[in-house]
Amino acid sequence: QIFPDLVTYNTLISACGKGKQWGKCLELYGEMRSSKCVPDRITFNSLITACEKSGQREEAYGIFVEMKEREVDPDEVTFGALISACEVDGKWELAEKTLEEMKLSGIVPGTVTYTALIHVCG
Repeated sequence: QIFPDLVTYNTLISACGKGKQWGKCLELYGEMRSSKCVPDRITFNSLITACEKSGQREEAYGIFVEMKEREVDPDEVTFGALISACEVDGKWELAEKTLEEMKLSGIVPGTVTYTALIHVCG
């Protein structure tokens, strides 16, 4: 019998996220954890991006908290998706706080990050 591995789960989560099926992404993530498959940065970025694309800001930030609890280091993709997630309900203060956390983490924001911040504030 064949069981999904990390790459398989990450691919499925990413595909569902692109289809704005954030609930299915979380379901797959639950299956992944149950199977003792350890999530990585790609897993968390895919989950956060799926929530961001579906307007689920609170869910995205909840996943970010879990990412940090599991000691998985975020990157610019992580922070960019979190900042973009703030656009739905105009949470510009949270977006700015996220940008500061990004900088404190030693990650240099790029054009995409600043563009996302402008969209939140605009």
